[in-house]
Amino acid sequence: AADIGQRSAISQQAADTRVRLRGLRVEDRLERALVFTGPVRLSDVEFIHDVVLDDSIFERSLEFLNCRFLQRLSGRDVTVKGALRLDGSRIDGAVELGASKGSKRQPPVLDLRGLVVDRSLFADRLTTFGRVRGDWIRIGGTVRARGLQLHPRNEVLDGRSALDLSHARINGPLDLAGHVAKAREPGGRQRTVFGGDAKLVGLTCEQADLDGIDVRGSLDLSSCRVGGGLRVGVALVDRGADIWWRARIGAFFSLYRSQVGRVEMSGCRTDGTFHGIDLQLSGSLFADLAGRFRTRIGGDFNISGGDIKGDLELDGAQIVGRFVFV
Repeated sequence: AADIGQRSAISQQAADTRVRLRGLRVEDRLERALVFTGPVRLSDVEFIHDVVLDDSIFERSLEFLNCRFLQRLSGRDVTVKGALRLDGSRIDGAVELGASKGSKRQPPVLDLRGLVVDRSLFADRLTTFGRVRGDWIRIGGTVRARGLQLHPRNEVLDGRSALDLSHARINGPLDLAGHVAKAREPGGRQRTVFGGDAKLVGLTCEQADLDGIDVRGSLDLSSCRVGGGLRVGVALVDRGADIWWRARIGAFFSLYRSQVGRVEMSGCRTDGTFHGIDLQLSGSLFADLAGRFRTRIGGDFNISGGDIKGDLELDGAQIVGRFVFV
């Protein structure tokens, strides 16, 4: 922590100072607002205590590559004028012994509320044990988090939430599909898994890819604006071995009052109701067969008041409840 603080002080005086740290273990708690004028890259760094960078400013890029945070990482109201990378990192969300016996909810293990990134955010294969909050973030480019896995600790510590990206504004695509490496390698496949509810209310992005996602709670995309396509269907993993990931939602799936260019959810399985009330679609909604996978809605399929300019494809779909389109 002292080394990081010292480099921060140097970076305030010298332009284009690069910070590159690799293979370190930081045993002190790091909690301060920092200013870096050069790019910052931390690789294979282990943080024993909380890392709190709230209100920090990074004039270039910020990278945490394959890092491990034993407790939590907080970057509230941080400004990154380059790209932000969290690829391959892990946040363990450790708490004091006996914390689960109380009634106090713990802070998010990854807190990015109010984050502003001028370029893109990458978090492929990021794994957290605890909930993630990123409401009101502003991203100037792409958000790609392929193979993202979020595992809430329990309802006392995290409630039922796994991810909160409410009112996020992304000036590019949102990619939350599974990670499949181009070449065979250990750990080359990692499915996107949310161990609780995923709240993306009011999200704005150019397009969204959630093919093959496994949400073990609800998926709430109410009042969102997706200019292009929204994909929540079947993802190909290995054609030769006939391996696919089917999008699964453990509770309801909501597009209530959303504006979307096109919805592709063929082969998706949701155990609750599909809420599409007042949905505005400039294209079509596909919820038919995807190869051997049948679209299954565990409750009602409700698109009352919906304005669909294109087609509504439900060939072979199974709807356990009612079909409502008034």
